[in-house]
Amino acid sequence: MSRKATIAIGFLTILLYAGPLLAAMGGDVQITCEPDVRIWVDEVFKGVTTVDDNGLYVENLEPGMRRIKAAKSGYKIEEKAVEVLRGKTIEVRFQFTTPAMKVEDLTYGSQTAYGTAGIGNFILRSAPLRAAVYLDGREIGKTDTKVSNIAAGKHHLRFVFKGQTLEGEFFLRPNQTMKLKAHFKKGRIINELEQEYINTLGMKFVYLPAGTVQVGSRGQRQEQMEGFFMQATEVTQRQWNQIMDRNPSFFKDCGDDCPVESISWNDAQEFIRRLNQREGEGKFRLPTPAEWEYACNSGKGSKFGYGNSEGPLGDYAWYEGNARDRTHPVAKKKPNQWGLYDMHGNVMEWCRDFYAAFEPVAKGGDFKDDPKFMSCQAQEIASVIHTRPTIGFRLVMTP
Repeated sequence: MSRKATIAIGFLTILLYAGPLLAAMGGDVQITCEPDVRIWVDEVFKGVTTVDDNGLYVENLEPGMRRIKAAKSGYKIEEKAVEVLRGKTIEVRFQFTTPAMKVEDLTYGSQTAYGTAGIGNFILRSAPLRAAVYLDGREIGKTDTKVSNIAAGKHHLRFVFKGQTLEGEFFLRPNQTMKLKAHFKKGRIINELEQEYINTLGMKFVYLPAGTVQVGSRGQRQEQMEGFFMQATEVTQRQWNQIMDRNPSFFKDCGDDCPVESISWNDAQEFIRRLNQREGEGKFRLPTPAEWEYACNSGKGSKFGYGNSEGPLGDYAWYEGNARDRTHPVAKKKPNQWGLYDMHGNVMEWCRDFYAAFEPVAKGGDFKDDPKFMSCQAQEIASVIHTRPTIGFRLVMTP
C-alpha cells in the first residue's frame, strides 16, 4: 500500500471515531463578574459566581444563540445574548452599575425609587417603630418600610434601635414577598410568612399553618405538621406544557386550564425535577399522604373539606353526579377553608410516600367516583408507572 493511501486511511479512521465525539461536543462560557451573582442560561439556573472562579464557568452548552441573565442584590438584572460555538470557550462580562431598589416608607407614605427591575420584595417592620434598617450593609431607611425589586438570593438585614441591634441572613425566593419583624424586647427577628407564593409558571401556592392531623379513615395515628405551602389547584395542562415535551392528557380538548392527567408517578417526579432545575431552588415535591389529608380538611379532621355531610359535595367537587364523565377546568368549584380547589374529584392526586414501601398512593377521588370514595381519608394504591385519565397531581413547597 502506498504512503498516500496509508495517510488517507488514517485520516478517514480519525474522522470515523472522532466525528461523532466532535458532533456531540458543546461550547463553554466563562462568565466574568464579581462574586455572589446568580446566573441563568436560557432561564435555567446555573449557579452563583465565586471569587475563586473569577465568576462562573459553564460547560458544554448546546451551540447557538443563548441568553445569559445575571442578578445581584440591589441592582438591575443584566442580560446578554451570546453565540456559543462548538468546542470553543467564550467570555461574557457583567458589571453592575444601576441600582434596582424601590423603598417605601409604610409609616409616613414617602417613597424613593431606584428603578423597577427585580425579582423579590421585603416588608420590614419593628416593635418599636422607626428602627434603622440596613440591607446588605447599606442603610435604606426606617421601619416600617417595603423594599421592592431585590434580586433573589441570600441577604443580610440589620435593624438598629436606640443602640440595640438585631441582624440575620435571609434567603429571598424569586417572586416572594418576605415579611420580617424585628422584636427588640424579644431580641429576635420573626419571619412573618406570606400567605401565598406564585412561581415562574404562574402556580399559586397557599401557606398552610402548623398543626396536627389524624391520619387514616379511623384516625389510626396523629402526625405533627410543620407549616408548608400547597398548590391551590391541580397542575394544569398549561403548566405541564411549559416544562415537559409532550402532553399525555386524554382530555386535551378540555383546555389549558384543565388538570393534566394520564401521567404516572414517575412522570410527576420528572416534572418536579425539571421545575426545581428551572426555579433554582429544589423546594417543590409531591405531598405526603398526611400533608394531603391535613390540607384537604383544613386541619379540622373532618370527612370532607367543608364538613362531614355528603350533601354539599357538588358545590366543591366534580364527581359522578355532575362531571358528565370527564375532567373540567380547575378552580370552578368552591375552595376549602384554606383556599384549595378540587381537593375532591376532578382527578385523583399522586402523593409522595409509598404504601407498603413499593406502591405510591393517590388521593381525592375523581370525576367517575361516587361520594364514598372522595373523603379526605380515602386513597387508592397504584404502581409508579400506572397511568389513566383520572389521575393527576398538585405540588407542595417547603418554606
